[in-house]
Formats: sequence, structure tokens, C-alpha cells
Amino acid sequence: MIGEKKFNGQSIDPGNGVPLYVQLKNILREQIRTGVWKPGDRIPSEAEIREYFPVSRATVRQSIAELEQEGVLVRQQGRGTFVRKPKSNGIYGISTALRRI
Repeated sequence: MIGEKKFNGQSIDPGNGVPLYVQLKNILREQIRTGVWKPGDRIPSEAEIREYFPVSRATVRQSIAELEQEGVLVRQQGRGTFVRKPKSNGIYGISTALRRI
């Protein structure tokens, strides 16, 4: 099954009181945190996500939109949605951060 590999058997529980889009957003974030999806990787399409999770298109779109707003994902029209590469602050950024401590 397509989702077993992409989502490591994770599931959404409609009865646990947490909104479905939040559950899905957490699953997507976990895929990135654990290195299943690395910076620059294209994540599964909305349709592929919906093949695995019993949620509406609106739920998938809301989850992805919030991760995009948080700077975790980036959408490229006609190409897909990708894990955003971390912004490099360089040496200046590190020294500035250390001065703030």
C-alpha cells in the first residue's frame, strides 16, 4: 500500500477530540523530524495523502498551508510541495545569536 511506506503506519483518530487537520499536520511534521522526508524532498501529493488518510481535501490543504506558513514546507506551482531547506544564517547569524544569550 502506498501509505504504509510514506507514513510509517501512522493514523488519524477522528474520535480523539483533536482536529483532523492538526493530527495530519503533526504526522507530516513527524515525517520531516525523523528524516523520512529531508530538506528538498517532495512530499506526497494531496491525492496521495488522501489515499492513505480518511480526510477531506480541505483538511489536507489546511495542514499543508499551516506547515507552509510555519516555514516547514514550500509549494511550487506545477511541481508540488517540498520540505523547505533550512535558511543558513552563516557566521554572522551565529555570532549574533551568541551575543543574545
